[in-house]
Amino acid sequence: MKIDHPRVTFFEGSITDLDLLMEVFPGADGIFHQAAIPSVSRSVKDPLASNEANVTGTVKVLVAAKDCGVPAVVAASSSSVYGDTPVLSG
Repeated sequence: MKIDHPRVTFFEGSITDLDLLMEVFPGADGIFHQAAIPSVSRSVKDPLASNEANVTGTVKVLVAAKDCGVPAVVAASSSSVYGDTPVLSG
């Protein structure tokens, strides 16, 4: 699905689909990469699916952006990257 806005174009698809990324990235001023499978417990329950989306998918976004000449990629993250450490709490 493609949604047009005067200044932004949204595409719905999978970041693991390199052909799709190579089709939609050319001419982009930047990419806002917000895709991921959230939840530490999900990643423990199904590590292969989490890795495919979160790691492989992100690498495919970066490769496609580079190959298509996209000048910037902004990636989202979460506090889960810090783990459960008392040093960063409170």
